[in-house]
Amino acid sequence: MHLDAPDWLYRLVYRHGSQAIRVWRWITKPHTSGAHVMLWHGDRLILLRTSYRRDWTAPGGGIKSGERPIDTVLREAAEELGLHLRAQDLHLVEVSEHYWENRHDKVYLFECRLAEAPAIQIDNREIVEARSVTLADAQALHVALPLRHYLRHKKQ
Repeated sequence: MHLDAPDWLYRLVYRHGSQAIRVWRWITKPHTSGAHVMLWHGDRLILLRTSYRRDWTAPGGGIKSGERPIDTVLREAAEELGLHLRAQDLHLVEVSEHYWENRHDKVYLFECRLAEAPAIQIDNREIVEARSVTLADAQALHVALPLRHYLRHKKQ
């Protein structure tokens, strides 16, 4: 018989693992790359909150070795929200570099306009909340650094 660990245990591991990674990054000062997608349905944007950060973010994550940024977005949208996007529906809108969470991070930001409101499935482990918000609501939230420029300059 297979027994799953409870969600709270996964969240605890994510939280403490994330803190350990930040310490390691403080020591090593790595250069990393990530990719995120701003998912729009009409005038609403989907934002996420993870179990290991207080700020809001968009679906996405670190680019694996040999992976293209667009493939990262496709993989992460499926993992984090259960959404299977198509590459041809993604449009690169911004590439930025930040010093963030003890690392030099190059971030590829894509947009995707969804024809229908998506059926979102979060795992309640890494991703603990997903919201569909207006641009004004998103601009008022505390969002992760890589999204701030995009949201500050976005007009509907």
